[in-house]
Amino acid sequence: MPFNGTFEEGVKRLDDLTKELNRDDLTLEESTSLYREARELGEQLHRMLDEAELVVRDVENASIPVIVEQKVNDHAQK
Repeated sequence: MPFNGTFEEGVKRLDDLTKELNRDDLTLEESTSLYREARELGEQLHRMLDEAELVVRDVENASIPVIVEQKVNDHAQK
């Protein structure tokens, strides 16, 4: 089942799932279901991180550093 929340909510849910999986009173079916959800959520969170990394790389490769450099040089000349 796809997770539709934020990254932070996903991390919280993954933490909750991990705690649930550590319980001693789970049936095999419950454990399997929780594991499957945790595994799928972990994969989604990993994709979200990959997408965020691409955004950061795009910003780093944009002309923004040139503009920042120019302002630093302007202040240095004053």
